[in-house]
Amino acid sequence: MHEVKLLRYALLNFFFFSVLVIPIFGQLPVEDPADEKPTGCDMLRTVLDTAVLEAKRATRNSFVFIVFRRGNGENQKELISSRMSTVRRHFEFRSSDMKNVILAEGERHAGLGRADFFFKGELAAVLYFPTNEMLGSTCKNDEN
Repeated sequence: MHEVKLLRYALLNFFFFSVLVIPIFGQLPVEDPADEKPTGCDMLRTVLDTAVLEAKRATRNSFVFIVFRRGNGENQKELISSRMSTVRRHFEFRSSDMKNVILAEGERHAGLGRADFFFKGELAAVLYFPTNEMLGSTCKNDEN
């Protein structure tokens, strides 16, 4: 029963994210780093839940890539690993293994730190982080 509720929730999030959010709010990279704003909690959870769903649907030869990049003023070496750890915990919380998920550290980004989500080889979403903050550190910690 729990899996049915989780699947229904993930499908609703996927619909919301892919049909409503990206076309309206443009949660893809912005042109000017000065226009970047930290991603809100609802969008953060939607993107992570969509990544879980995509990983569950992935075949043997398809992957979900999540590339974490440090932003201006982010020099802590542990920052990327703590952000990756938060994603791993979210997958564990959603009872999903990570066999089709690849987490990587990318080049530094001029602007806020970010995570680029690639589904089926295409950039699907970008999450922006407050400087030197962990993933979701400003969110109410009710899930992860």
